[in-house]
Amino acid sequence: MSDRERLRILMVSDFFFPNFGGVENHIYYLSQCLMKLGHKVVVMTHAYNNRSGVRYMTGGLKVYYVPWKPFLMQNTLPTFYGTLPIVRTIIIRERISLVHGHQAFSTLCHEALMHARTMGFKVVFTDHSLYGFADVGSIHMNKVLQFTLADVTQAICVSHMSKENTVLRSGLPPEKVFVIPNAVDTAMFKPARERISADEVVIIVISRLVYRKGVDLLVEVIPEVCRLHPNVRFIIGGDGPKKVRLDEMREKHSLQDKVDMLGAVPHAEVQSVLVKGHIFLNSSLTEAFCIAILEAASCGLLTVSTRVGGVPEVLPDDMIVLSEPDPNDMVLAIMKAIHLLPQIDPQAMHDRMKKLYSWHDVAKRTEIVYNRALKCSNQTLVERLPRTMLKELEKMQRLHSLCMDDNGIEERLLLVSSNADKSATDLKARIYEESKKIWKVATPSVISRVASFGTIVVTQSFIGHISSVDLAAYALVQAAGVRFVNGILIGMSSATETLCGQAYGAKQYHMMGIYLQRSWFIDFITLTILLPLFLYADPIFNLLGEQREISKSAGYFSVWFIPFAYSLIFSLTLQMYLQAQQKNAIIAWLSAFQLAIHVALSWLFVSVLGFGAAGAMGALSVASWFVVFGEFAYVFGGWCQDTWKGFTLAAFRDLVPVVKLSISSGIMFCLELWYLAILVLLAGYLKNAETAISTFSI
Repeated sequence: MSDRERLRILMVSDFFFPNFGGVENHIYYLSQCLMKLGHKVVVMTHAYNNRSGVRYMTGGLKVYYVPWKPFLMQNTLPTFYGTLPIVRTIIIRERISLVHGHQAFSTLCHEALMHARTMGFKVVFTDHSLYGFADVGSIHMNKVLQFTLADVTQAICVSHMSKENTVLRSGLPPEKVFVIPNAVDTAMFKPARERISADEVVIIVISRLVYRKGVDLLVEVIPEVCRLHPNVRFIIGGDGPKKVRLDEMREKHSLQDKVDMLGAVPHAEVQSVLVKGHIFLNSSLTEAFCIAILEAASCGLLTVSTRVGGVPEVLPDDMIVLSEPDPNDMVLAIMKAIHLLPQIDPQAMHDRMKKLYSWHDVAKRTEIVYNRALKCSNQTLVERLPRTMLKELEKMQRLHSLCMDDNGIEERLLLVSSNADKSATDLKARIYEESKKIWKVATPSVISRVASFGTIVVTQSFIGHISSVDLAAYALVQAAGVRFVNGILIGMSSATETLCGQAYGAKQYHMMGIYLQRSWFIDFITLTILLPLFLYADPIFNLLGEQREISKSAGYFSVWFIPFAYSLIFSLTLQMYLQAQQKNAIIAWLSAFQLAIHVALSWLFVSVLGFGAAGAMGALSVASWFVVFGEFAYVFGGWCQDTWKGFTLAAFRDLVPVVKLSISSGIMFCLELWYLAILVLLAGYLKNAETAISTFSI
């Protein structure tokens, strides 16, 4: 290879050595093979503990451990501008010709891609993951992808399923996305020299013990398999927040002699664990590819795996037994694999893996993508901005083109009027049908939001007829105090939407009830901690400089808001729980009745009985709890039999990961809801505070 053809490549990701996983292995082995092909490869990642600065790995692979500490799940805190000088320095110092980012949820990857494109360099992105579309986390992640990948030069996915997922999530043209699978180091992952005894069937599980790896599925499968086959033993390697569930399962079913828990297994020792078994078990609920399956097959193990994501593309049918992510189906798959074991030759399987998967082949195919990327024309920043900002318009244009006949470009431009009219009619019909489906889902949510907001407005209207001071105090407490607390509760409850959506999609219906109870407990503790904000609202507002008369009245209203605040614990989470099951109608009906009851009670308590502000606030509390008790009746009354199995102590386990997810996903909601609270507080410093605060609230 001539000097002119040699590339200088910068690999960027938050995930790299000393952390181990599919992304980390992919970057390492791909870099080593690219260097053997004559290219210069540099890796950029964040600092890991004491590992910072510049380090060199096998083969002279240069790694920049930039002084950025991980913020959440090995990802750095997104700053965008903070990484610009670092990325620029590395690109200039190493004379980089192309930047290759890895992993959709790597903050460092997305920031480096944006900076490289701004500097005029070609960029390639590899997606190693599968994401959803409905839960809050997926929606946010997909928006990030649509923005950062708007003008990516080329993209790579590790499976065809991953490609379809990435194209849908990011809006990338399919012709810019290539499928290049992972590979395995067959020189490292070899079968045992001597075949292990068949008297005992050993099933190996090596995985991060987290929700998406299907640990809850394992908890149900392992006891049943041990009951059906007394000569089966499980070896489980890995660590994570779900490990406690496996420990409890061992204790509950007295399986200490049947289930060996190894804890975290260093990558260098994975082969020595795999060769102890006959079957490799993968219970993941979502996988783009799964390198662990390749490693197990290279060691001669028959694989049993859930039929999810790109897993069916990984191995030939005679090397893997697939099952649905259901306990009964997985037990049957394991039974089938046990019967197939006498037909398995580990060495023959290893030899087949040598031919099927090679990192050298992956590097050669990636090199082709690099060359195609370098031939693409550069775009100036002025040319890139419209493409980024008008991404939604491009998606609509692609949708329109998909609705047209599958003709060539020239033929599409020369369609006769009759065909054009037909296409227009078809497009209108499609839009009408899609609109009906959207409104079918959205209408209950709209009614719920309108009713929830309406109760606040109705109460404010009745209080406005009592006195201007009470109106200002109510507005201050509602906009500053209740909105502040509501933002935190919505943030803490947002994890319920994510987890229930995942559980429903994975058919782990029983977990939805557990997640619901877990969210109640977390939200209850959170609100109780925030209770002093209501009890001591008078001195707090007085300390913030509000007028004495208004702050005193605000202290009175704050106490009345406590029952309303506690109703939010259940109403927010129950709505997310029901929406995940597409049970939207009950939410709409209860919300509509809530608003009607609230108007009637407010009129009765304030206008007829003359209870004043206490009557208005009492009506608000009664109406808010009406929805909660209605949802309780629906859930507990048997309309959610699959997802509600009763109260359980399992809700009090694994709380820390849920709290972390709640905090991370709730930051945006809090900031969105708090901005108005700040404006209302500032309005209290104006001369005519009563009028100013009341005006802002309206």
